[in-house]
Amino acid sequence: MTVKAYQETARPYVGVKAVNAPAYVETIFDLYDSGAIVVPINDPALQMPPQISLTSVESPRSGGGWLQRSFGEYPPDSIAQITFTSGTEGTPKGIAISHRALSDTVSRLNDVMEVDETIREYIGVPVYYSFGFGRCRAVCRAGGAAYIPEKGFSLTDFAAMLRDGKVNALSAVPTLLRLVLRNPELFDQCGARLRWIEIGSQYMAPEEKAALCEIFPNARIVMHYGMTEASRTTFQIVSETTGEALGGVGHAYGEVELALAPDGRIRIRGPHVASYALEQGEQRDLTDMDGWYQSNDLGEFRDGQLWFLGRADDVINVSGVKVSSEAIEQKLHAVVPDPTRVAVTPFSDPLRGEKVLVATEPDAGLELETLKEIAETVLTDIHPALKGAVQVSEIDHIPRTQTNKVRRKALRETLMAASEDNAPASDMPPARVRAATRLDTVIALFERQFPRAKITPDTTLESVGGTSLDYVELSLALEQSLGHDPGDWHTATVRELAQAAGSDGWSLKFDQMAARAACAFLVVLAHVIGDTPESGLHLPGDHPMRLFNEFANYFKMPLFAFVSGWSFALLGTAAMRPANFAQSTFKTLIVPTVLSMLAFAGLVSAIGRSSGAHPPGLADVFLYPYEHFWFIQTLILLVVVVYAAMRLPERLRFIALSALVVLPIAMPWLFGTNILSINGILVLGPFYALGILLSDKIATLAQRPGLTLIVIGATSLAGIVFAYLVFDRTGGVLLMPHPAGFLIGLPLVFLCLLVSAYLPFVKRIAPYTFYIYLWHVFATSATRRALYSAGVEDLGIHIVAGLGAGIAVPVLACLALQRFGLFAVFSGRW
Repeated sequence: MTVKAYQETARPYVGVKAVNAPAYVETIFDLYDSGAIVVPINDPALQMPPQISLTSVESPRSGGGWLQRSFGEYPPDSIAQITFTSGTEGTPKGIAISHRALSDTVSRLNDVMEVDETIREYIGVPVYYSFGFGRCRAVCRAGGAAYIPEKGFSLTDFAAMLRDGKVNALSAVPTLLRLVLRNPELFDQCGARLRWIEIGSQYMAPEEKAALCEIFPNARIVMHYGMTEASRTTFQIVSETTGEALGGVGHAYGEVELALAPDGRIRIRGPHVASYALEQGEQRDLTDMDGWYQSNDLGEFRDGQLWFLGRADDVINVSGVKVSSEAIEQKLHAVVPDPTRVAVTPFSDPLRGEKVLVATEPDAGLELETLKEIAETVLTDIHPALKGAVQVSEIDHIPRTQTNKVRRKALRETLMAASEDNAPASDMPPARVRAATRLDTVIALFERQFPRAKITPDTTLESVGGTSLDYVELSLALEQSLGHDPGDWHTATVRELAQAAGSDGWSLKFDQMAARAACAFLVVLAHVIGDTPESGLHLPGDHPMRLFNEFANYFKMPLFAFVSGWSFALLGTAAMRPANFAQSTFKTLIVPTVLSMLAFAGLVSAIGRSSGAHPPGLADVFLYPYEHFWFIQTLILLVVVVYAAMRLPERLRFIALSALVVLPIAMPWLFGTNILSINGILVLGPFYALGILLSDKIATLAQRPGLTLIVIGATSLAGIVFAYLVFDRTGGVLLMPHPAGFLIGLPLVFLCLLVSAYLPFVKRIAPYTFYIYLWHVFATSATRRALYSAGVEDLGIHIVAGLGAGIAVPVLACLALQRFGLFAVFSGRW
């Protein structure tokens, strides 16, 4: 790629007005190509420093949509843009960022997130902020596409796009992700589709990060720490971090270096650090002679990871909008009767990250409600996003230094100690709203959101001073309580919302992650009992558990195949480039399977157990069906075959997948050999293909429960009748690829999907199902032998212990590998 050459002295400064649209990003990319220095203008009242004279100001067209474009390589030391950010005194300062800094940040980010050209990202933050713009650069550099919503983040829109397969990645700040955590049911049917998340540098509790991993179990979740002067300095791979370590902010990657100053402030060095700052009319270097930038953030290192301990200058970060405590105080002091009795400090907020806490002493001459109104006005003047982010508390004495400066840390600690008794009513809203009528329901929802406002049938969001965050939260609450999406309702009255309500109804629930876990339980149970009277617990053929195990053959592996096909569709595997697909299949499927097969064969040889007349050789192990590994062999073949089919023109894909459903049933003699367990395709292929074909229809089926249950029942009845008419009375049940096996198995698969969705506890093991399948036999065999050696014959103990060990041992093995940093290697992330 050719690097463009600039004449640095002749480069113009061009302003770009803020708008959340693809055109904003494209305009900046075009200006990069032209050699201009970009000056994003987020504040129309921004006064340019004397060093900058804008030659023109671009006004990109508004309108959301998709962004997909490339950008070039530029002289690394040349300045790309001047970004203005508020300093600790509230005075804007310009930060000069070079092309080298931008390029280094994107390279490290994409390496850590392991993105590829299949990424389709919902940009949940405005692209005129550095986080959102950085995500656009990263996605474009990977060759993917970014969706930019014109009106900002909408949780229901994002969930719908994820469910429909239109997006597979998300970028959002913790404030927005807390809306996800409050409404996890929106992602029951589609959470597994998400492959990537980047979280902005705002505090997020460890338990919140862990909960996010449960909602999006297949996503590589990365959180960064940084600032405008040194963007994305560290990364924490949240999806690979557990326990207390989630409280940190990660490690430095690439050429980035970290250190701590004697006073505990975080020092940063690397190619991503900005070039210089323009502040109060002067240009100053950001780094010392050795290239270190010293931030105003306090930190420490624990086990090699950086931990952020707070801002030394007490900047308050409200939903990504940063404002100085002192700047707010200065504005308040200008309008309150006694400025010496009012102080401001940051305070933790479960939704916004932080809020503005205004403390006052009893004799300040102000009622708390009056002070709150004044503070709201001041904050709204500073930035509209600060509206509603203030809390007012009374304190006996504001702690100050001898020079009369507010001791903010001591103030926070005093107020935190009293917060449990004085928490505002809005901090912990009721879990659910109970109302007899729709009007009462809507009124109750508004009262919950605005506890201090008088809500009437004529109330609107605007009349009670609702913010954009109130709009998002109420939209979700209205949709859940009224059973329909209220649409664009911000000007509607409470009465109009109630009258527009849809009819009551009920729906079914399908959960891909719960179904995966159910598969694991069924497979482990099958091997505890034994597939034949000579295996497992050696139960006689007429034993009830033996009969159940035989009946489970109708749906056990078909369910596993269906869920595997569903996952293939959810993860967008078909969109991968052939080279990336081959690499991914080799690393994530073939390598773990081969290693597990070698371990199992070695153990079998050591203990002298073999299902054949003589111990198998390596050719028998890898080229033909071997123990329970036959399913993985078949699965790998299916993945390759289906990937090839999905590369066909769109009109041929449906035909190819339909053929995979029909041909095994119509031509069960299709394959004359069973090399690589190819005959398994005759058993599992139809269900795997249906998992793909129905992946985007399952949500619709869930919303039409009557029709779905009728179809399930009718298919079951047809299968039973068919089996009765053609059943081979001389022995055996009619399994796949017999048509009766399909007709009986398909409704049973859907019934398993339904039942597992209502067993939420099983989802905890869902991320480990592949490894449970590979490794459970080691645990079940060892448990059975140990119990027999101890003289334990009780069937119940054997089943419970075997099932528990078959699930727990592989999960614990995965956790141990994670603990020692080996799981990423074993699972193909190398």
